[in-house]
Amino acid sequence: MTLEELAGEFYAERVSAGLLLDETETLACAVSAGRYYCAYGTIMSLSMNDVLQGSPIPGQSLPEPLDPEPEIVPALPAKNLGFLTGDTEISMGEWAIIKPLFLLYVERDNATRLEASRGLGVDVFGRSVSEVAQEIERMENETIPTKCFRHVVIEV
Repeated sequence: MTLEELAGEFYAERVSAGLLLDETETLACAVSAGRYYCAYGTIMSLSMNDVLQGSPIPGQSLPEPLDPEPEIVPALPAKNLGFLTGDTEISMGEWAIIKPLFLLYVERDNATRLEASRGLGVDVFGRSVSEVAQEIERMENETIPTKCFRHVVIEV
């Protein structure tokens, strides 16, 4: 699925449950989270090194092995963050790492709106911006780099 489809799916689920952001702002949070992920991990659709076969559609048989075996190309980092947009294909594994950061970005932007409306007498719900910012800092500095770490195994 594309990043835009994933963000749209999230928006459709949460719009009636207190989400104050619109679809464009939700997509911007997804793109920001994806771009941060690119600093440590690789997006297979951008690096063009996705040579693994995907699982079959439920109810279908396993795909035949590739013949000849494809050459495994090492993952290269994205040199330009502009390459990652809403149209970028994201795998399930990549989304599993990107989604928690995306959720925090959405929560922070939502909390910012709520705190700004406090002067108008609106009851604020959820965590404060500073609480979410601390969680984002921990996610960006510890969790994402740890989950994205890869190293080529060298035998001596």
